[in-house]
Amino acid sequence: DRALADYRNILQYDGRNVLAYTNIAVIYFTIREYKKALYVCNLILMIDPLNIFAKETIKKIKKMLQ
Repeated sequence: DRALADYRNILQYDGRNVLAYTNIAVIYFTIREYKKALYVCNLILMIDPLNIFAKETIKKIKKMLQ
């Protein structure tokens, strides 16, 4: 919870901070909030369309949700 709040705070000042979004996605994935992680990964791709972490995580989540 605290880490999520810290990363969200970073995003308030820098809404394009891919590292903050990546860490949020990792937290959501870790706590099995897969739809939230998927949403965040898609936000990452809007900022950085070639982001490998986001692409691979989306693939992994979609496979898990089938």
